[in-house]
Amino acid sequence: MRSPLSSTQLVHRAFFSPTYSIEKVRAFEVEMAPYESMSWPSGMMLPFVSCARVLSNLLATSSQPASGSKSHVPLLVISGAQDMLMRDPLMKRMTNMYASAGVGIGYNFKFRDVSKLQYELISKAQNSGEASKREVWFAEITAPGAGHNLMRDDGWERCAKVVESFLDS
Repeated sequence: MRSPLSSTQLVHRAFFSPTYSIEKVRAFEVEMAPYESMSWPSGMMLPFVSCARVLSNLLATSSQPASGSKSHVPLLVISGAQDMLMRDPLMKRMTNMYASAGVGIGYNFKFRDVSKLQYELISKAQNSGEASKREVWFAEITAPGAGHNLMRDDGWERCAKVVESFLDS
């Protein structure tokens, strides 16, 4: 089946912010598969991920030592303000689902919104230990340049700052 994203304009609208250049979209299209799996549309109807299973698998593969009887595996969810596929309310709901799954993340059933980190210069010392306080982080990367493909869109540096702060914590 041909991809539903069969035109440059559709790819642009689905994956990138309005300010992202068409030339860059065309370069991205070269990397896309020309055909989609026949099961892709029907697969979007039902949940295909278990938050508890994801967290359990992260815990099983984590190199972090156990703290008491429970190991902690931090998780970061990032949303783009201009994402047309996974809008901010949906991403926050998903983050809440991970935070309330309670597997390997202690007993904090709330996530920590770290959106401000995209604008700050945070050193390792300032941010040290924050991920252990709240294991599930959420950040919304603001416009411009905050489409679905955040790491390729024009605002990628702001997204990278949040990821770096998370990894340094």
